[in-house]
Amino acid sequence: MGNLSIRPLNTGTVAPAKGVFYHELLYKVYNPPERMDGTPVFCFLVEGGDKPLLVDTGISDVEHAYKYHGSTRQPEGTSILEHLKKLGYAPDDIGYVVLTHLHWDHCFYLKHFTKAHIFAHPKEIAFANDPIPMSYMAYEHPIIGVQNQFGGLRLELVEEGAEIIPGVTVIETPGHSPGHITVCVSAPSGEYLCVGDAIMHRDNLKEVKDLYYNVSPPGRFSSLIETWKSLEKLKASAKAPEYLLLAHDKELISRIEASPVLS
Repeated sequence: MGNLSIRPLNTGTVAPAKGVFYHELLYKVYNPPERMDGTPVFCFLVEGGDKPLLVDTGISDVEHAYKYHGSTRQPEGTSILEHLKKLGYAPDDIGYVVLTHLHWDHCFYLKHFTKAHIFAHPKEIAFANDPIPMSYMAYEHPIIGVQNQFGGLRLELVEEGAEIIPGVTVIETPGHSPGHITVCVSAPSGEYLCVGDAIMHRDNLKEVKDLYYNVSPPGRFSSLIETWKSLEKLKASAKAPEYLLLAHDKELISRIEASPVLS
């Protein structure tokens, strides 16, 4: 295994409806609340390589989020730029940014990373630049009167098996979005999988034997079939459940209080 470490950084919280995390056929199984208040938005700082690497960059400031997306909280000190400053980094110190996907809450402040190589999947880039109207808001398409964070930037392409730096590779996990990827980080204890929104909630990994389900898909997806296959792929790939790092995992909040660095 490699010598890299991962520092989860909570960039604020959102309050999505239950249908984002649970397919409607599973409401009776899991009985979720109508809104998932206090849902974190994590990105991940990978250290130990030639330069620091970020998996995603998190959500926007509250003013922007409320204007376009609704209920969001970003307490002082929790934007990705503030997190990095507290850790002694400037945006120009970041050598690599790997984007699991290009939804607004995972790629904000992207233009600040002027010296980083920024990576995304070609299918994600293509769809983000020409989405269906239902996805205009998620990608902050200019037609709704806002400039997205990746417009005008040179995004480098990554596909299945790509190695960003030694110990950091990419696997394709489409479904939540057309070109969603998972970033695999080799640490001393094992390989961590930064899954973005391929897994929206840990319940998505559970079986429902009465329905013959081997996973419990979320309710937000570009393709339910691809979502299902990606859940199966990630469930089979992880050394143990704790090696799956979800972008919206409430359990991770208490976990990093005890151990802010995973290695």
